[in-house]
Amino acid sequence: MNDPSVAAAVVTTPPILRLRRGLVVEHAPGALRVTSMATREVIEYAVDDHVVDLLACLDGTLDRGGVHRRLQEAGHLVSLGVVDAVLAVLRGDGLLATGPDAAGADPRRTAQLRFLDELASLHPAPGRDAASLQASLVASRVVVLGVGGAGSTVVAALARAGVGEIVVVDADVVEVSNLDRQPLFDTDDVGTHKVVAAAARVATVDPAVRVVPVPLHVRGPADLDPLLDGVDLVVSCADQPSVAAASGWVADAAWPRGLPHIVGGAYGSALGVPGFTVVPGSTACWWCARSAATGPDDDDPSWQAALVTPRGGTISAVTGLVGNMTAWEALRVLLGLPLGFSDRLLELDLMTMQWHETGVPRRRSCPCAGGAPAPVPPPA
Repeated sequence: MNDPSVAAAVVTTPPILRLRRGLVVEHAPGALRVTSMATREVIEYAVDDHVVDLLACLDGTLDRGGVHRRLQEAGHLVSLGVVDAVLAVLRGDGLLATGPDAAGADPRRTAQLRFLDELASLHPAPGRDAASLQASLVASRVVVLGVGGAGSTVVAALARAGVGEIVVVDADVVEVSNLDRQPLFDTDDVGTHKVVAAAARVATVDPAVRVVPVPLHVRGPADLDPLLDGVDLVVSCADQPSVAAASGWVADAAWPRGLPHIVGGAYGSALGVPGFTVVPGSTACWWCARSAATGPDDDDPSWQAALVTPRGGTISAVTGLVGNMTAWEALRVLLGLPLGFSDRLLELDLMTMQWHETGVPRRRSCPCAGGAPAPVPPPA
C-alpha cells in the first residue's frame, strides 16, 4: 500500500467509510494482514505506519475528509491523495462495505442485517446493500407446496427472514406423528389443517409476514396455475403421490411462466437431498435433472421390480437440515445471489458428511438448452 504509483488512483468514495464486516486485521512493523472470516481469504500488504491508523478510522462515522483530518491529528502528515490511494486499494480488494450500516434499522433482524451487509459486500452490484436486500425479501411472494418436515422448516425460515408473503399449499391436517419433526406445529394444532396452523404460528413470530393458507390436494399442474400470479418463486416440498410427480407438476406449471422453482428435495435415513433449482432461461430444467438422475439403464426391460420394502424413517435433525438448505437456496434466488443447487444434483451422506454430486447437462432435445421457456419431459 506504500506503492507511489497508486497515489494517482483518486476515486469517488462513499460519504461514510467503513470496513467490511467479518475482517480480522493484524499488523507488524511495515506489514499488514487482513483475514476474511467469510471467505477465509488472507491478504498481506507492505504498509507505512499511517495505514494501520487509517483502517481504525473506517468505522462508519467518517468520510474521506474526516479520515484525513483524524490522521493529521494523530501526527500522520499525509495528503488527501494518499488517503484516497489507500481507499482505492481497499476497495479494489473488496474490503470496504458497499453501503450504509443498516444493522440497527430493524431490531427484529439485527443479526440478519449484519449478514446481508456482508453478502452485499461479497457480491457487489449497483444499489445493493443490506437495506435493499431486506427490502427485496419483504417485497417477495413465495409459494411452498407441502408443509411436512422439510416444508415446515422452509416456511419457518422464510418467515423469520421477513419474506413478505408465503402461500402455503397442503391438504393435510396436523397429526401427533408430525410433531417430532415439523417445527411449525405443536400439540394444540393436532386436527387442524396444517396450512391454517402454519399461518397462525408465523403470525406469532412476525405479524408483518402474510401467510396465505391453501388447504388444497394438488393433483396436477392445473391446480397450481391459479396460485402463481405475481409469485417470485415456487418451492416444492411435497412427497405425494411422490417427490418426482409433485416436482413434475410444479415444473409444468412454473416453467412456461418463466418462474423460478426449487423441486426434488428428499430425505430418509442418513441421506439428505436438497432441492434442485430451476431458473427458466438460465439453468437446466427439472426434466433434464430427471434424465440425469435416472441414468441410461432406467428403461432397460431386463430390469424389473422384484421387491420394495417400506420407506425408511427420518428424524428432526435431518428434515431440518434439508429444509434449511432449501430455504437458504430460496433466499439466494430472491436476493439475486449465486445459486448452489442449479445444474447439479447433490446428495449428502449424513454419516460421512460427504457430498455426492451429479452434473445435470442440458439435453440437446430440450428447449432449456437454448433458453426457451418450455419443458420437454424425458422419453417414457
